[in-house]
Amino acid sequence: MVNELPPLYVWHLHECDPHKCTSIKLKKHGFVKFIPSLKYANKSSIVLNPLSNKVLSVTDKSMVEKWGLVVIDCSWKDTTILDKFKNINMGRRLPLFFAANPTNYAKPYILSSVEAFASALIIIGKLNLAVRLLSLFKWGETFLSLNKLLIDSYLKARDEFEIRRIEEEFYRHYIIK
Repeated sequence: MVNELPPLYVWHLHECDPHKCTSIKLKKHGFVKFIPSLKYANKSSIVLNPLSNKVLSVTDKSMVEKWGLVVIDCSWKDTTILDKFKNINMGRRLPLFFAANPTNYAKPYILSSVEAFASALIIIGKLNLAVRLLSLFKWGETFLSLNKLLIDSYLKARDEFEIRRIEEEFYRHYIIK
């Protein structure tokens, strides 16, 4: 089915305000499954990790559809836990996106869990599913408008090399002036 969500897993480390936690809201609405550690995700699931050397791209689409995505929900104040998993085989980082959530509005790369899932879905060409997740949040539409140029470009990318090129060009032209 075209609109079917791939398996979405959250390893929730309970480091954030539960009233603001996007993964808790996603769980409440049945979009994600919480797991007690990474070993409870499928071994072929792609783990989204901002410290990974490999960038998620459309070439990962079949893996995501079959095995799913994992977000490690931890505080951005201390990301040392992510160091342990940055070199795992199935780790991927997301390219440049800007947060729209009220806590980190307009900050590059500092995404909430729902923004990370939505970004990953966009990268693999499932914009409609990303919109569905983001629709649960008042600022969900803002995420899409804030990142419109990036989204339009990433949707055309054919591989990790093109994703990296888009990210670097955008960074050079719009951030470093």
